[in-house]
Amino acid sequence: MNDYRTLTILGECLEELEAAAERVEQLMDQGTGRNVVRYQIIGDDRRQPWDSGYITDEALQELQLGYIVIPA
Repeated sequence: MNDYRTLTILGECLEELEAAAERVEQLMDQGTGRNVVRYQIIGDDRRQPWDSGYITDEALQELQLGYIVIPA
């Protein structure tokens, strides 16, 4: 059984997602977790080219304060 939870950060533009990806990288420096984060522009079916990040539950809660995060 897979213990990871896959989530998507939605953004209105690439710049917004780039900022989210940078924040995920900073959070991963503090520790990795079981939440897999991907990136997608709202209304676009394609995922964006950044690598997936693995963040902790606490980091996920912080991300949800500034970004739209949905189950993938």
